[in-house]
Amino acid sequence: MTSLLGSLLSFVLLYKYAALFLITFVAAVAVPIPSGAVTVASFVFAGQGYMNTAAVAVTATAGNIIGDLVGFGLARRYGRQIIERFGWKKVMAAPFVARLERRVTAHPAIAVFATRLTTSITPVANLVVGFAKLNWRAFIIADIIGQTLETALNFVYGRIFGETWTYASPIAEKLGYIVIAAVALAVVILWRRRSHRKAAMTDGLEE
Repeated sequence: MTSLLGSLLSFVLLYKYAALFLITFVAAVAVPIPSGAVTVASFVFAGQGYMNTAAVAVTATAGNIIGDLVGFGLARRYGRQIIERFGWKKVMAAPFVARLERRVTAHPAIAVFATRLTTSITPVANLVVGFAKLNWRAFIIADIIGQTLETALNFVYGRIFGETWTYASPIAEKLGYIVIAAVALAVVILWRRRSHRKAAMTDGLEE
């Protein structure tokens, strides 16, 4: 266990739900702290009687969702201005950025939902879909579903592994990356099939 994680857990044991909400909120906005591990540990604490399971679930989910909304909203409103101010205007004008934005917009629910399963890349995903000006409604729905599932998985990890959760947490994180990679691969395959179908239809019309 790292010293940072130990300090965060001490913070949670001292201030309970207020601390858990603050940690999940800050991590969701943009600060790289292990909020997923803290949530798993909080469920372990609940199993030991220090906290309430339902309260942990509601608090962690709320902190993640509200933090995601803040990060997404800031990126959507000010992201491009900040990037251009730092002299990265050419990067944002690059063709690959335009392609990325089109793909994210074409599959918004998948892009947001899949990245909720790994807390370390969630803030980055929020920035990307914010830059792409993703629809608020689509983001909120996908985020709520994804964060609810993430909380449920953290509950399962906490209850299955119990006091050995510190060993299981890295495994859970890697599983999250595998799921995201699988979803991304599926999206690419579907996108290419759709492109081939459109090309075939265009060729047929021309003939």
